[in-house]
Amino acid sequence: MNTSTCEIKDCINKKYISKGGINKLNLGCGNNILENYINIDMINLEGVDLVTTLEDSKLPFEDNSIDEIVCDHILEHIYNFVPLMEELYRICKNKALIYVNVPYYKYEGAFRDPTHRRFFTERTFDYFSPENKYNYYTHARFKIIKCRLTRNHKIKRFRIEDYFIKILPFKRFFNFFFNNIFTEINFELEVIKK
Repeated sequence: MNTSTCEIKDCINKKYISKGGINKLNLGCGNNILENYINIDMINLEGVDLVTTLEDSKLPFEDNSIDEIVCDHILEHIYNFVPLMEELYRICKNKALIYVNVPYYKYEGAFRDPTHRRFFTERTFDYFSPENKYNYYTHARFKIIKCRLTRNHKIKRFRIEDYFIKILPFKRFFNFFFNNIFTEINFELEVIKK
């Protein structure tokens, strides 16, 4: 059951605005509950502040009210990716930061999970850049601060290939021809508003 708008406003006012007015969202948080964030998921798990879907609903936050958003392995599950990015753009303040972690398209795990709806490359967010000639698909604008290929940070065991990847020369060259060198891609986006 979705939380009512009144309950959401109470949650935001009591939990966040009273702590200095910094509003941060943790989208699709699952069990990864972050302190001093509004934790949002479609399942009512312990620690989730707002239960809602990210597909079609308008997020219950005012325009220009959010300072930071964490999207840790959630955007690959979204059908309506561009409308969601436009919604994040709407609720974010100018220069707000959005941190995105998603599976890299050359990693077999990106295709293995039947709940994944889309794939991400180093160039995916270029379509939201003011400099991109194909940016007419959306009005949302983001500056790409960082784009980094990594190994999955959640794997706790030592793997010999992780060691060799660290010392491997010409990583970009090898990555172009071989799959599974990198498992995820991390972006840091800055919202651009006039």
